[in-house]
Amino acid sequence: MKALAIAFVLFGALLPAWSQSAAWMPVKGSTPELYYVAGGHRHYIGSMALIANLGYGENAGLLTLNDDQLNAIPKGDPMPDIPARLVVGHPSGQVYWLDRGVKFPIDKDDLKAMATAAPQTSDDAALGIIPTAPRLWWPVKTASSDEVVLVFRGQRWKVYSMNWLYAQGFKDADIRVVSPDILAGYKDQGPMPGVDGSLLQGDDGLLYVLDLGIKRPLAGTAQSAGIASPAAKADAATIAFFPTGPAVGIK
Repeated sequence: MKALAIAFVLFGALLPAWSQSAAWMPVKGSTPELYYVAGGHRHYIGSMALIANLGYGENAGLLTLNDDQLNAIPKGDPMPDIPARLVVGHPSGQVYWLDRGVKFPIDKDDLKAMATAAPQTSDDAALGIIPTAPRLWWPVKTASSDEVVLVFRGQRWKVYSMNWLYAQGFKDADIRVVSPDILAGYKDQGPMPGVDGSLLQGDDGLLYVLDLGIKRPLAGTAQSAGIASPAAKADAATIAFFPTGPAVGIK
């Protein structure tokens, strides 16, 4: 997954200032204990199941820091148990999808398109440790068509290309098959903007990494962060189309 690989390159380049980073992933020192880093603190992870429920796959990009780097990150409370990737906060009732250590709010109207199981209840205080990203797009199609669309807040957009979808970090297994009636309930907005790759540069020179349909501001230059792929030029309208998520890297 290109976007995920870019993020891992960034993290590795910025390790000396880990506690200031706006990115989140599992880390460890010279001992087996695993930590989840968010909000400038490290939170002890008590099980591999919790890592999976935070949305990290088998290739989670676990970082091994030297002990000085690890100890420079202040200890927070142990990470509470999160029962699943699709959760509903209690008592707020807000539904979230967890992916790579970030929680994406999900509109209840969109659950019919993306959910394969009912969300499991999790305490709002536990979910509060996890940074919040903009609301999540989700890829769907019908059984009678190979055309994939992204649904978001009652609207749908045709995917620019499958390679673009993969570059966003989505996998074939993420594509939900829905009935034509469900798909018809989403207002057709036409195609997604025609952008190549997952690294964009706006007219103002700012760089963004596209990740799950969210644009994440990139601190510094792609070259200084070790990203070799060129950025795709995008006009202001295209940049504005994608919701803004947490920054990648540090300033």
